[in-house]
Amino acid sequence: MEGVIESHPFVRAALITDRGGAGLALLVEPEAAVSYEEQEHRLLDAIWPSVQSANEICPVEQRIQKRLVAITGPMPRAAKGLPKRKMVYELYEKEIDGLYRKEEMRLKALDDEDVTKEAKADA
Repeated sequence: MEGVIESHPFVRAALITDRGGAGLALLVEPEAAVSYEEQEHRLLDAIWPSVQSANEICPVEQRIQKRLVAITGPMPRAAKGLPKRKMVYELYEKEIDGLYRKEEMRLKALDDEDVTKEAKADA
């Protein structure tokens, strides 16, 4: 999946991480620096078709959701030029945690909403 995403000309590197039930998260290092949030949104919109193509090769429950993508700065690299996965995850731990925290809160809100609807229906 990472290779499909990295084939986009705006992407220098893509790393996927998984923390269980919340789904896969994607870290994207752009070819050119992104300096503010609006540029991040434009970049994500531009590369999203590549992410969707990558999603087609995996089961539905393992597909990357747009809300679980973080645009990063430069990723530490090994001598061969590939990102050092462990170092990248440590460097961007706050961003990764933030993605999953937001997703867990979203899922909890959906569950709470379902419980409320069920309670109203039973009343």
